[in-house]
Amino acid sequence: MANPEHDVEHYFPKGLRFFYMLMLHPYNLYFTCKTCNSSIYKSQKMPLENEQDNLQTTFLPFHAGAQEEVAFQFSRGTLGDSIQMIPSNPKAPHVEEKIRNLDRMFRLEERWTNDLEAYASSLLSHYSEEFAADEYEDFKADFSQMVRRRGRAVETNPEVTIESAYYSWLLKEKIGSIFETIKKDDFSG
Repeated sequence: MANPEHDVEHYFPKGLRFFYMLMLHPYNLYFTCKTCNSSIYKSQKMPLENEQDNLQTTFLPFHAGAQEEVAFQFSRGTLGDSIQMIPSNPKAPHVEEKIRNLDRMFRLEERWTNDLEAYASSLLSHYSEEFAADEYEDFKADFSQMVRRRGRAVETNPEVTIESAYYSWLLKEKIGSIFETIKKDDFSG
Protein backbone atom coordinates (compact mmCIF):
# COMPACT_ATOMS: atom_id res chain seq x y z
CA MET A 1 0.00 0.00 0.00
CA ALA A 2 1.29 3.43 -0.88
CA ASN A 3 2.30 5.90 1.78
CA PRO A 4 0.04 9.00 1.58
CA GLU A 5 3.18 11.11 1.79
CA HIS A 6 4.42 9.58 -1.46
CA ASP A 7 3.47 10.07 -5.09
CA VAL A 8 3.30 7.65 -7.94
CA GLU A 9 5.46 9.31 -10.54
CA HIS A 10 6.36 8.80 -14.18
CA TYR A 11 10.10 8.15 -14.37
CA PHE A 12 10.21 9.26 -18.00
CA PRO A 13 7.91 12.31 -18.03
CA LYS A 14 4.54 11.70 -19.62
CA GLY A 15 4.65 14.95 -21.60
CA LEU A 16 7.66 14.06 -23.74
CA ARG A 17 6.87 12.84 -27.23
CA PHE A 18 9.89 10.55 -27.35
CA PHE A 19 8.61 8.45 -24.44
CA TYR A 20 4.86 8.71 -25.04
CA MET A 21 4.60 4.91 -25.25
CA LEU A 22 5.67 4.71 -21.60
CA MET A 23 3.03 7.14 -20.34
CA LEU A 24 0.86 4.48 -18.70
CA HIS A 25 3.25 1.57 -18.71
CA PRO A 26 3.60 0.15 -15.18
CA TYR A 27 7.40 -0.03 -15.55
CA ASN A 28 7.49 3.75 -15.93
CA LEU A 29 5.70 4.33 -12.63
CA TYR A 30 7.44 4.36 -9.26
CA PHE A 31 6.82 5.56 -5.72
CA THR A 32 8.60 8.74 -4.72
CA CYS A 33 8.37 11.17 -1.85
CA LYS A 34 6.55 14.42 -2.52
CA THR A 35 9.79 16.37 -2.06
CA CYS A 36 11.57 14.39 -4.78
CA ASN A 37 8.61 14.82 -7.11
CA SER A 38 8.37 18.58 -6.53
CA SER A 39 9.16 21.16 -9.19
CA ILE A 40 12.45 21.87 -7.40
CA TYR A 41 13.72 18.34 -8.04
CA LYS A 42 12.38 15.68 -10.45
CA SER A 43 9.11 17.17 -11.71
CA GLN A 44 9.39 16.93 -15.52
CA LYS A 45 13.16 16.35 -15.69
CA MET A 46 14.37 13.59 -17.94
CA PRO A 47 16.35 10.68 -16.47
CA LEU A 48 18.68 11.14 -19.47
CA GLU A 49 20.56 14.31 -20.35
CA ASN A 50 18.83 14.27 -23.74
CA GLU A 51 16.54 11.94 -25.68
CA GLN A 52 19.38 10.49 -27.72
CA ASP A 53 21.33 9.20 -24.70
CA ASN A 54 21.66 5.49 -24.12
CA LEU A 55 19.22 4.01 -21.57
CA GLN A 56 22.23 2.34 -19.96
CA THR A 57 23.23 5.75 -18.56
CA THR A 58 20.28 6.00 -16.18
CA PHE A 59 18.93 3.88 -13.37
CA LEU A 60 15.67 2.23 -14.32
CA PRO A 61 13.67 1.74 -11.11
CA PHE A 62 11.58 -1.05 -12.61
CA HIS A 63 14.65 -2.98 -13.75
CA ALA A 64 17.43 -2.40 -11.25
CA GLY A 65 17.46 0.48 -8.85
CA ALA A 66 20.48 2.36 -7.65
CA GLN A 67 20.77 0.52 -4.35
CA GLU A 68 22.86 -2.31 -5.79
CA GLU A 69 25.24 -0.09 -7.75
CA VAL A 70 25.80 2.91 -5.49
CA ALA A 71 27.95 3.23 -2.40
CA PHE A 72 28.27 6.26 -0.16
CA GLN A 73 31.46 8.10 0.62
CA PHE A 74 31.45 10.46 3.58
CA SER A 75 34.03 13.11 4.32
CA ARG A 76 34.60 15.83 6.87
CA GLY A 77 35.40 19.28 5.59
CA THR A 78 35.56 22.79 6.99
CA LEU A 79 31.80 23.18 6.49
CA GLY A 80 30.94 19.87 8.15
CA ASP A 81 30.36 16.36 6.89
CA SER A 82 29.33 15.63 3.32
CA ILE A 83 28.20 12.65 1.28
CA GLN A 84 29.01 11.60 -2.25
CA MET A 85 27.52 8.77 -4.28
CA ILE A 86 30.17 6.56 -5.84
CA PRO A 87 30.00 3.31 -7.82
CA SER A 88 30.04 0.28 -5.53
CA ASN A 89 31.94 -1.43 -8.37
CA PRO A 90 34.10 1.15 -10.18
CA LYS A 91 34.58 -1.24 -13.11
CA ALA A 92 30.86 -1.62 -13.81
CA PRO A 93 29.89 0.11 -17.07
CA HIS A 94 27.95 3.39 -17.05
CA VAL A 95 27.52 3.60 -13.25
CA GLU A 96 29.19 7.01 -12.95
CA GLU A 97 26.88 8.35 -15.68
CA LYS A 98 23.89 6.80 -13.91
CA ILE A 99 24.88 8.46 -10.65
CA ARG A 100 25.40 11.80 -12.40
CA ASN A 101 21.94 11.58 -14.02
CA LEU A 102 20.29 10.55 -10.75
CA ASP A 103 21.90 13.40 -8.87
CA ARG A 104 21.06 15.88 -11.64
CA MET A 105 17.38 14.98 -11.33
CA PHE A 106 17.03 14.83 -7.55
CA ARG A 107 20.07 16.74 -6.17
CA LEU A 108 20.51 13.93 -3.67
CA GLU A 109 24.09 14.61 -2.61
CA GLU A 110 23.24 18.21 -1.74
CA ARG A 111 20.06 17.27 0.10
CA TRP A 112 21.62 14.36 1.96
CA THR A 113 24.65 16.44 2.96
CA ASN A 114 22.24 18.97 4.46
CA ASP A 115 20.60 16.14 6.45
CA LEU A 116 23.88 14.99 8.02
CA GLU A 117 23.98 17.88 10.48
CA ALA A 118 20.55 16.90 11.82
CA TYR A 119 21.65 13.27 12.17
CA ALA A 120 24.77 14.35 14.07
CA SER A 121 22.78 16.67 16.35
CA SER A 122 20.28 13.93 17.09
CA LEU A 123 23.09 11.53 17.88
CA LEU A 124 24.87 13.98 20.18
CA SER A 125 21.63 14.84 21.91
CA HIS A 126 20.81 11.17 22.47
CA TYR A 127 24.19 10.33 23.97
CA SER A 128 25.08 13.58 25.76
CA GLU A 129 23.93 12.54 29.23
CA GLU A 130 24.40 8.77 29.09
CA PHE A 131 28.12 8.21 29.50
CA ALA A 132 30.76 9.49 31.90
CA ALA A 133 34.18 10.59 30.66
CA ASP A 134 35.76 7.23 31.53
CA GLU A 135 33.11 5.09 29.81
CA TYR A 136 34.46 5.18 26.25
CA GLU A 137 34.24 1.39 25.74
CA ASP A 138 30.62 1.32 26.97
CA PHE A 139 29.78 4.21 24.66
CA LYS A 140 31.46 2.50 21.71
CA ALA A 141 29.61 -0.79 22.41
CA ASP A 142 26.25 0.98 22.70
CA PHE A 143 26.91 3.02 19.56
CA SER A 144 27.93 -0.15 17.68
CA GLN A 145 24.70 -1.83 18.72
CA MET A 146 22.67 1.19 17.55
CA VAL A 147 24.47 1.10 14.17
CA ARG A 148 23.62 -2.60 13.77
CA ARG A 149 19.95 -1.94 14.59
CA ARG A 150 19.86 0.90 12.05
CA GLY A 151 21.46 -1.35 9.44
CA ARG A 152 18.75 -3.98 9.94
CA ALA A 153 16.05 -1.30 9.78
CA VAL A 154 17.12 -0.41 6.22
CA GLU A 155 15.64 -3.71 4.99
CA THR A 156 12.12 -2.68 6.00
CA ASN A 157 12.52 1.10 5.90
CA PRO A 158 14.79 2.25 3.03
CA GLU A 159 14.28 5.87 4.10
CA VAL A 160 16.89 5.36 6.85
CA THR A 161 19.59 4.20 4.40
CA ILE A 162 21.61 7.43 4.49
CA GLU A 163 21.28 7.84 8.24
CA SER A 164 22.40 4.24 8.74
CA ALA A 165 25.36 4.59 6.36
CA TYR A 166 26.38 7.86 8.05
CA TYR A 167 26.30 6.33 11.53
CA SER A 168 28.37 3.38 10.24
CA TRP A 169 30.95 5.81 8.87
CA LEU A 170 31.01 7.72 12.15
CA LEU A 171 31.54 4.47 14.06
CA LYS A 172 34.39 3.42 11.80
CA GLU A 173 36.12 6.78 11.35
CA LYS A 174 35.04 9.26 14.04
CA ILE A 175 33.97 7.37 17.18
CA GLY A 176 36.70 8.89 19.37
CA SER A 177 35.98 12.47 18.33
CA ILE A 178 32.24 11.92 18.82
CA PHE A 179 32.87 10.74 22.37
CA GLU A 180 35.10 13.75 23.06
CA THR A 181 32.46 16.10 21.63
CA ILE A 182 29.81 14.57 23.86
CA LYS A 183 32.00 14.90 26.93
CA LYS A 184 32.65 18.59 26.15
CA ASP A 185 28.89 19.18 25.67
CA ASP A 186 29.81 20.81 22.37
CA PHE A 187 26.87 20.23 20.04
CA SER A 188 28.35 22.02 17.06
CA GLY A 189 29.77 18.76 15.65
